[in-house]
Amino acid sequence: MPSANGHATAPALARLMGALAQGGWLDGEMILSPALIAEMARERIAGQDLVLPFEMSWGAGVMRNGPLKPWGPGEETFGHSGWGGSCAFADPQSGLGGAYVMNKQSAHLLGDPRARRLIEAAYASL
Repeated sequence: MPSANGHATAPALARLMGALAQGGWLDGEMILSPALIAEMARERIAGQDLVLPFEMSWGAGVMRNGPLKPWGPGEETFGHSGWGGSCAFADPQSGLGGAYVMNKQSAHLLGDPRARRLIEAAYASL
């Protein structure tokens, strides 16, 4: 099922998204160039999604933090959310990256309240 193939732990996703938020650096090594990350996150298409009931903005394989701001206030934040509440995001402006996965799904397609509370707390701590 193409829409349900992401499998990872929250710490692994958070490390990846943290590296994307930090300009491609992970454990002292550059794993992706800042230019490549910027190109991946660059808006390719925006508007009413043909599947999801939202206005969306898409980069190359990533959702952009469009009008709904599911991943905090960052205008350049990107990531992906999954049905049931999971999400992973990177905010290059603040350097914050994170992930939320759960063992009990919700009915939310985007902006699960549990994830939102954690994201808001993370931004408040900056």
